[in-house]
Amino acid sequence: MVQPQVSRQEPLRRSRQAYTPVTVAAYTAKAGDSVLGVNRAGVVTVTLPSGQALWGRIFTVKDESGAAATNNITVATEGAETIDGSATDVINVNYGARSYYSDGANWFILPADPTASTTYEAPALTLGTANAEGTGDSIRSGATIAIFDATAPSTQAHGDSAAAGSAAIAARRDHKHAMPAAGVGSDISARAYHSASQSIANNTTTALAFNSEDFDTDTIHDTATNNSRLTCKTAGKYYIHGQVAWAASTAGIRLMELYLNGTTLIARVTMGTSTGEDSPRQQISTLYDLAVNDYVELRVYQSSGAALNVELLTGVSPHFMMAKVLG
Repeated sequence: MVQPQVSRQEPLRRSRQAYTPVTVAAYTAKAGDSVLGVNRAGVVTVTLPSGQALWGRIFTVKDESGAAATNNITVATEGAETIDGSATDVINVNYGARSYYSDGANWFILPADPTASTTYEAPALTLGTANAEGTGDSIRSGATIAIFDATAPSTQAHGDSAAAGSAAIAARRDHKHAMPAAGVGSDISARAYHSASQSIANNTTTALAFNSEDFDTDTIHDTATNNSRLTCKTAGKYYIHGQVAWAASTAGIRLMELYLNGTTLIARVTMGTSTGEDSPRQQISTLYDLAVNDYVELRVYQSSGAALNVELLTGVSPHFMMAKVLG
């Protein structure tokens, strides 16, 4: 039987650019890190940064020394986050590697080798007695069928003599599925924020500034030049999201907009304020197909009758982010 061809994903090294060598006993991963190559004659502890601040972030830890079975690599977290439900994870296989991704609360393990394959070995099969008629292509006693061979087309050989009893089929099948590289296409993302509250003039549409970053894997954001922008550097479809917290006021409306290249409105949400709620929060998101050097801005508007702050709430406001969708 003919087996389908299996395509392979591109190697991990082509999708991950931020490589960091680790040669010390303890190292805490930074937002700009991606692949951590551990090469030290001794045990090493690699600490993953706070999962709450790194939603969707992926780190890969690789034993480059070839001695992890003796000098274990312990992967830990900064706080109370878990790794697949445990406080730590241990790499104890020589040249072993694992990838870890965050859901915003905890860390989870992914396969690290994009070319790794899973091989299924089929046991020898036993059939009943040969076809009583003994004609055609029925399988007879002693028949051997090579169901699949990695180096030659599928073949089958039938015995010529029929005998009572069972027919044994020696079957070997190598069925390889190339696993997709951990994070291929998904580790193109940025999450920016501003480190202070921003005053928004009454009845004035304002592009928010973002002078800090949680992470940026594709030079999407600049904290100084045009820091209101998230700029596409790898063409594709992107999930784009912004969130703010307003100062309390019962007057007017609050508006958020996403603008493409300074001129094209691609999303808008409006919120009324009927109570004096402390720091009422507002979010906006969309999915959009971006070309290289397209940029998006998060703009806000309020009509309270006076200037009103978009307030600083650590980890919440103001934040602006986008991530390339797989595909």
